[in-house]
Parts: sequence; structure tokens; C-alpha cells
Amino acid sequence: MVGIDGGRLRERVPKRGRRKKGQKRQGYTGEWHEPKVFTLYLLDADGAIVKTFPPLHDATMEDHTAVFALLERYLSALSLHELARIVFCGDGASWIWSDVEALCAKMGLEKHCPIYQVLDYTHAQQYLQTLIDLVAPTMRKKQNVDKHWRDLLWAGDIQGLRQEIDRLLQGRKRKSALKKWTSYFEGNAKRLQYNVFQSAHIPCGSGCVESAIRRIINLRLKSAGSFWTRPMAEAFLFLRSQLLSGRWNFFLKNVVRQAARALLRGISVYSLDTFLPPLATLAFH
Repeated sequence: MVGIDGGRLRERVPKRGRRKKGQKRQGYTGEWHEPKVFTLYLLDADGAIVKTFPPLHDATMEDHTAVFALLERYLSALSLHELARIVFCGDGASWIWSDVEALCAKMGLEKHCPIYQVLDYTHAQQYLQTLIDLVAPTMRKKQNVDKHWRDLLWAGDIQGLRQEIDRLLQGRKRKSALKKWTSYFEGNAKRLQYNVFQSAHIPCGSGCVESAIRRIINLRLKSAGSFWTRPMAEAFLFLRSQLLSGRWNFFLKNVVRQAARALLRGISVYSLDTFLPPLATLAFH
């Protein structure tokens, strides 16, 4: 199971221009930035999490291309031929699913096992609610729209949802609803087959990656008054990912091993390049 999502923290960016006379420090801005996070964990045949395999977490301050390049390195280090299936789960962000498709094609994942893509059910419900709210209150209660439309969503009947929109909405509300339906529900139809996923014992939610975001980012990097430079945030994201995935001892052993090799070769151990190949692989060996 691969969960993918984005968190939030404030990035410290120095202001442009020269420092004013009498000013001790150069000012900075603290704009919100979205670190990309993913988590990998194993499921048994019944869809329960395998406790004997510690989850793998990692995150980066870079864009979606970088996080999927990082994810590719993790997947390449795993024994994919031993898996019965691979499940990708996330919210409705378009960058997630376009890059999942590209990653599967690049790595040829379907040659190893079946691939499933699941759009988090809670996020889908929230988006569906924006369509339900467009229905007039009296009609909504009379037609029992809330339950009926949610049943359609759970069944993956996206075309049935379209018919309900045509039947109950008119004018601008219908136009607005159809625009959302086309961009979100029709575009993600194969990821909304929750009854099929449940029958196959596949989780329908992204709770694990949401928990990883809370533990890795929110409890440490998103605290009030915290503003991070990008290199420092990148380092803390990686370190907290290793710590909270229960792989800290593995990581330390590999850092010591890499540092020892560097010393023997006369290379500075104060340079991050010393610990390449990528740090992402250190937790596996």
C-alpha cells in the first residue's frame, strides 16, 4: 500500500534587497509550503496491516516530480515480485494520479502484480457534499438525496450520479455541478469503485499517510512560530521519517558505515554528498 499526500509548513525566505541601515538582521517572509509525503506498508490477504513490517515514510520539500523519483527508488529496493498487488491511495489532487500513471508505466509495475488506484473515500464524500448542497433543501429532503447520492458514490455509479444531477438541478447550479462532476468524478471513476475495493479487502482511505503527515510534519515542523529554511526542513523531514517508521537504528548504522568509508578514502564527512547514493536507500540495508 502506497499512500501519497501533501502537508504544510512555513518556509523562511530572506527578503530581497539590501539590509536597511541600523537593521540587525535581514527580514524574511514565511509563506506556506507543501512538503510531499508518502508512506509504504504491507497488507495481508484480508487487508489488515502486517505489523512485522515497519512502515516506510519519507518526504521532501521539492515538487511532485522529486517525490515520485524518491518513491521510485524505494520501490526499486523492494521485492516487488513477491507482492500479490500494489495499491496507490491519495486524495483528488491531479498531480498524484498523473504521476502514479507515469510511475507505473516507467517501472512496468503491472508486470509484477495487479495495480489498484484508490481515491480516499472521505475526500470523495467531502467533494460530493458540495454537489448535494446545490440541491434545494425541500427537494433534498423529499428525495433523500444525501443517502441516495452517497450510495451511488460507494457503488462507483458515476454515470448514475450524472443522471441525478441532470434530474434535480437546473441553470447555473446544474452547470456548476456538471463541471465538478466532469473534473473530479468522471476523471477518477476507476478510483471510486469502493464496493469493489471492499470486496477485494483493499482499504478505501488514506488514514496511514494522513497520520504520517501529522506525526512527521504537524507535531514538529508546523508548530507556531516555526519558519524553516528549505535545506533544514529537508533534513528534518528525512530524519523524522526514519525515526517514526522505526528504522532509526538501521539509518544510524548506515550513516556510520558511509562515514567510515569516506574517512578511509580521505573524503570530508561534513559534506552531504559523502552519504550518497541517495539517503532514501539507507533504511533498507
